[in-house]
Amino acid sequence: MRMQYGAMQPVRDIRFMNTTELISFMDKQMQRYWEQTPSIQAQFPNVADFIQQRRVYSDADKANNFNWEDAIYSNGNFRNTELSINSGTEKTKFYGSVAWYKENGALYDNSFDRKSIRLNIDQQVSKQFAVAFNVSSILDKTIKRNGIPELYMIQPFQSPYKADGTYADSIPVKQSSNYGPMFTTWTQNFLAEKGYDNTALTNVQNHLGSVRLKYDIFPG
Repeated sequence: MRMQYGAMQPVRDIRFMNTTELISFMDKQMQRYWEQTPSIQAQFPNVADFIQQRRVYSDADKANNFNWEDAIYSNGNFRNTELSINSGTEKTKFYGSVAWYKENGALYDNSFDRKSIRLNIDQQVSKQFAVAFNVSSILDKTIKRNGIPELYMIQPFQSPYKADGTYADSIPVKQSSNYGPMFTTWTQNFLAEKGYDNTALTNVQNHLGSVRLKYDIFPG
């Protein structure tokens, strides 16, 4: 019998900004836009007034920061268990094995489960006649979360929770068009959907069996 257990860590080549970093970046972009747009300068002689009136965050938002990246990605793990039996006599040889591989993925709510069994029997019926049976089955179950939004659509100062601590159904996304007046759209709160059937469930079964007959016409 063999058992293995391990951990998986997601590789994130791009780290997403927190609230402080995002607000600083947006302010710099707005200042650059103000410097390069005379019509905006005429409407807002002071760049600080332009940022204050056309920004897509509030003073209260500055104190809020939720790590959406950590909510989507986490350290996954896997477990592999294998049991095999190999036995026999001069005329009968037997091999059997069962295995179970279970993986909890690094991506939110994803998993993979594989169960397999194998059985081989070789029987020397007589000096001239032999028969072999081979049977194997593999059962795969894959759960893949649907609807995980692109991280760039979620602002770190938006929380997935309502005031009472429960998950909000949707999350506001504050936007503007060419730094015009702010408007709000809404995107899904995928953390709130875990209780719903919002996954792609794939079951795959492979069953193989064979019988081999051997007859020696001129036995040695």
